[in-house]
Amino acid sequence: MNNQLTFVALGGGNNIGASAYYINFDGHHILLDCGCGIANGLSYGPNLNTLLEVSGMDSLRELEAVFISHSHYDHMGYIPKLHCMAPCVPIYATYQTKALAYYQIWDKSNYSQLRDNERHRVRDEIMAQSALDSIVTVNYAQKVVLNGFNVTFYEAG
Repeated sequence: MNNQLTFVALGGGNNIGASAYYINFDGHHILLDCGCGIANGLSYGPNLNTLLEVSGMDSLRELEAVFISHSHYDHMGYIPKLHCMAPCVPIYATYQTKALAYYQIWDKSNYSQLRDNERHRVRDEIMAQSALDSIVTVNYAQKVVLNGFNVTFYEAG
């Protein structure tokens, strides 16, 4: 094991919103958070083009996992779109974060002023439900073992 580490902020660095952090630890491609930002009435996600450039991955499907730190929209709001692009990538969050994510994502999905027609609203609701259903829930202090590395969620605050 070389203990090589790469950390790249893909959003949330200079402003609030679209928080997402790429971590490559010894060749493991991990994403911490995947949020949305809203500016001037428009939503935006993390810079996934930079992710592909710096990671050497050909596709987002090569991510090993996504870990959601907490259920603020700027940390998990882009999960439905990421899940649509890479549906087999496991997404992990605590039970509490997943429960609150439903409210955060559904609120934006159902009441966004960005909807220009019913078809887009229904598509976004289907994407949101699929992504939320796919989240693997873990308890605080429970060790998640993935391909030779461990991740543990702890309470904060």
